Amino acid sequence: MKFTMKWWLALAALLAVIAALLYVFLRPTEPTYQGTSLNEWLGKLDSTTVFDAHGELTATNHAAAAALRAMGTNSLPLLLERLRMKRPEANSAPGNAFARPDPVKNPTDADLLERCDQALAAFAMLGPIAAPAVPQLVALLQESNYTSVATIALAGIGPAAHPALLQALNHTNGELQVSVALRIGFYQEKAAFAVPTLIALLSNQSTNVRVQAAYALGQIKSLPDQTIPALIKALADPDPYVNDLAATALSQFGTNAAAALPALQQLLTRPNQETFRKKLLGLAIQRITDTGKAARP
Repeated sequence: MKFTMKWWLALAALLAVIAALLYVFLRPTEPTYQGTSLNEWLGKLDSTTVFDAHGELTATNHAAAAALRAMGTNSLPLLLERLRMKRPEANSAPGNAFARPDPVKNPTDADLLERCDQALAAFAMLGPIAAPAVPQLVALLQESNYTSVATIALAGIGPAAHPALLQALNHTNGELQVSVALRIGFYQEKAAFAVPTLIALLSNQSTNVRVQAAYALGQIKSLPDQTIPALIKALADPDPYVNDLAATALSQFGTNAAAALPALQQLLTRPNQETFRKKLLGLAIQRITDTGKAARP
């Protein structure tokens, strides 16, 4: 039997229709709560201020958080899909240069970023309820384009995700270590579980890893008895950028980091010290001494 080109085209069209129907009927149904869809609840989130200074949900997010928790694990497929959204290609069609795209059919970069932020906020609100998503987030962690969002989502889940984050910090891939260290401090004191590992990374062979470890320790601001001595030691690191981040991190501890003042003063008065570095060190000393005036060389 001889198959013509027309036959092959008809078969391809039929297979495309079958695939489309399978997608429509087999894809997970979007969960709802009180008659409102998950996407609509996510749209109600204030992703810029999920928690207040005390780690409690802001008042504007109480209703959305209750809805997310009620939908529970049913919300995870859509949340994971939002984290993986691709940037849209530029619209090159003539005559559309000033047309505002439909934010649903043709989302802009800003729309996609907002949707991703809403998903990250949702993971934080779900906390341990989102633990079943840990394996997918760990896989996402390995993809360089998604390491940052995966790190923030995992940290938001809580203790169930801590082993995965610690494993990433101890990975042999320096770029992965840097990216995770850069983002893990997002949750500040809630990321205290990572402090011992970050302290160990201050001795890593990679300058970038040491820099980001110091930065994260300053963000987390926890376990001062362990963190402050380690950061003081980092002030003697041969790389000046590690010195800078260690000084800035120490300043986050305020007067509790007074033991760092001699080493900071020594760096400040080092010959040929660059002007911007003198300002940074002076500001760190000011914050630690709480004198209200920046230290001068």
